[in-house]
Amino acid sequence: LPEPYFEWSEYEQSLETLVAADVIKEGIGYRQVWKDVRIHPAYGTVEVRIADSMPSLIDTVAVATFVQALAIKIGNDWEEGNLDKPTPNWLIERNRWAAIKEGLNAKFIIDLEGRTKPIKEVIKNLTKEIRPIAESLGSLNRLNELENILDIKIKHFAYTFGDINSFSKEAMKIAKSKFKKKNPSDKDDEKSSFGKAFQ
Repeated sequence: LPEPYFEWSEYEQSLETLVAADVIKEGIGYRQVWKDVRIHPAYGTVEVRIADSMPSLIDTVAVATFVQALAIKIGNDWEEGNLDKPTPNWLIERNRWAAIKEGLNAKFIIDLEGRTKPIKEVIKNLTKEIRPIAESLGSLNRLNELENILDIKIKHFAYTFGDINSFSKEAMKIAKSKFKKKNPSDKDDEKSSFGKAFQ
């Protein structure tokens, strides 16, 4: 995760330090700093890489539309002086891990008091807030596709880490029904074959 930068000079300093240490190359170093969310100075944009891993183009566009409208909302809040203090990275990491492990079943920690909400509820509430922005961009119909994503049947994505036990029974049935052995005598190797099951 990226650190919060309160001034542009702080971001520049981080790159200059890494260039001086010969960790990244001068001029293109910003492309060599890998973050889930990162600034792209050449385009004047914020890159969010999660959409690269969506299971379909429709899902990719829906998530990209959500991120675009959310980024505009955050920018507007900042310009109007309504942006809250940045959430501590340790809390973001915890919520990120919950989403990786539990998918749409995850509980999202919403404040430093430890109160939680279902992640689906958090996403739906945010979607309501950014609907006017998506509508002004002409992409409301794409944003509405999030409803379908929130209702998907496969609820866990822990296969990324090879943790087969984290799957829900329903997801296991779906995955196994899509995977066929080359030979009847082949033994099941679930960890290595799960990628094929989702092709």
